[in-house]
Amino acid sequence: MDIQRICTKFYASNGQNFDQETLIPVFQDWIKTRALNEVMIDIGDYNLVPNGPGIMLICHETNYHMDGAEGGLLGLLAQRKQPQEGDHKARILGVIKGSLNVIRLLKQDKRVPSELQFELGAFEYIANDRLLVSNDDKGLANVKADLEAAAAVLYPGQPIKIERRTNHPKSRLAVRVDSGHKIADADVLLQRL
Repeated sequence: MDIQRICTKFYASNGQNFDQETLIPVFQDWIKTRALNEVMIDIGDYNLVPNGPGIMLICHETNYHMDGAEGGLLGLLAQRKQPQEGDHKARILGVIKGSLNVIRLLKQDKRVPSELQFELGAFEYIANDRLLVSNDDKGLANVKADLEAAAAVLYPGQPIKIERRTNHPKSRLAVRVDSGHKIADADVLLQRL
């Protein structure tokens, strides 16, 4: 299966009242200094959309934003838009690597309140292509082996729990991949990629 449009989300462990407006100057500086190894284009302000994407860093390859959808649970969502090399597992890990780099930079920036922390021991995978992946048990079966393989790289030696998130049948397939361990340091996971 040639799934290219992949999303991943790492949930914030706290900071639910985080003021996303603080990200605007941070993202502006990242664009100026080319902080990410991607072509960064612009910033989108969707803060007025209830449980929406908030402040979005728009890149050519991937968009990054603090997502509050799905019940308002805040997390960094990465939405891959451009094709990647490699198999599905490698593509999943590529999107995760981009997310971890953003999380690492957020943590290093003194303008970002320290209460914004991420739980990196689990992530959500979203297949952003309803034509290729159905939102049902068959769709999960089509991606499960690749999610297990990606999780084995991120969380070596850990038992992995993979569950399809219950959502509307017409929604995108969303799967939670959980190592059962708390990890707060993005560098720990980046070293494994």
